[in-house]
Amino acid sequence: MNTFYSSLELIPKKLLGKHNKFSILSLSQNQQIFEVIEKEVSKHFLNFKLEKDIQIKTFPIVKEIIFEFYKVIRSIIEIQTCNRMKVNVIFDEINSPIFSNLLKNSHLEDNYVKKNYHLSIKNKIKLFLKKIQTKVNIKKEFDLHNQSLLLNEFINEKNIEYNFLWPEIFLTSFKKSKLIKDFVDDKVTLILKYLFLKYEISQTYFRRAFLMLTSYVVKLYYLADNLYYSFSDINFIKLISDKLLGGTPQILGRVLNLVYISNEKQVIRFSHGGERVFFDDKLWVNTELINSTEYYTHGIPEKISVEKKIKKLPVELRKLMPSKIKTLGSRKHQIIYETSKGLNQKVKKKVILQSRR
Repeated sequence: MNTFYSSLELIPKKLLGKHNKFSILSLSQNQQIFEVIEKEVSKHFLNFKLEKDIQIKTFPIVKEIIFEFYKVIRSIIEIQTCNRMKVNVIFDEINSPIFSNLLKNSHLEDNYVKKNYHLSIKNKIKLFLKKIQTKVNIKKEFDLHNQSLLLNEFINEKNIEYNFLWPEIFLTSFKKSKLIKDFVDDKVTLILKYLFLKYEISQTYFRRAFLMLTSYVVKLYYLADNLYYSFSDINFIKLISDKLLGGTPQILGRVLNLVYISNEKQVIRFSHGGERVFFDDKLWVNTELINSTEYYTHGIPEKISVEKKIKKLPVELRKLMPSKIKTLGSRKHQIIYETSKGLNQKVKKKVILQSRR
C-alpha cells in the first residue's frame, strides 16, 4: 500500500472493485479503538456522581461525543501508521476535514454543530398556526414530533388524532456557559491523556485534538442546554399534550423525551427500520430508548432483542429505559417477506462496506 486515501470520495474510480486495500487499519483494530473510546467517554461523561444539571444534558448528546472522539483518535492513529510505513496520505478540506485540521498548520476554526434551529419564516408561520390552535382549544391526547413507518401504521390502526408539535419554533436565544466550557475542557483533557498514552500518540497532535474536540463537544452541550431550557418554559409546558408520539429521536427528540417525562407525561417511541435486532449497538440503547415510557418494535424477535439489551445495562441506566416494550407487527415488512419467498435463493451479491468521515 503506497497511498492512503482519507475518504471514499478521494479514491480514484479506476482503483475501486479490484481487490485494492484502502484501509491502513484492520477492522479488529478499528473495533478495539472504538470500544476503548466508548468506555473512556462513558466513564467521564456518564458518571452518575456528576451534577444533575450536567447529567440530563449529557444523555441526548453522548453518542455524538463518542463518535467524534473515535473519528479524531482513529485519524491520528492512521496518520501515524502511514508515517511509520512511509505511506502517502491524500486528503482535502472538503472530504477530509479532520485530516485537514490535524495535518495543516492553518488556524483551527470552530467546529459548529450542524443543528441550526432558528426562527425562520417557515417557523414563524408554524408558530402563528400553533397559537391559533391553542386559542381555539384544539388540544388532543397525543403530540406528534417525527414519523416512521411503524408509527404511521400505529396511528392508522388506532385511528389516533394528534397535534403536530413543531417544538423548534419555541427555541430561545443561544447562551454560553463557563461552567459547561470548564467541565468539557477538563473531561476532554483527561480522556486525551489516557488515549495518547495508550496508543503512543505523539504530543504533536494533542493541542489540535483538544481544540477540535472541545469546540465540538461544548457546542453540543450548548445545543442541549438551549433545547432543555426552551422546552422547560411554562408556555411550552402548557401547550403540550399528555402523550408524545415519535420515531427515532435525534438530539432535539431526546431532549423532548426528558421534558415530557419530567412533567409526568408519557413518551411513546417507535422503531425505525427494525434492523437493530441484528446489531450489538450499546449507543443505540442509550440514545433511542432513554426517557421513554413505551417502545414499539416491528415484531417479537426485535422486542426480545430490545429487552435483552436493556437487561444488560447498569441499574442506574435501566431506570431511564421504557418499562413497556411492545410489538404491533409491520404490514410493510410482512409484504416484503411474502414477496421474497419466490426469489432465487442462489443469487449472491457482494457488499462493500467503507467508512466515511
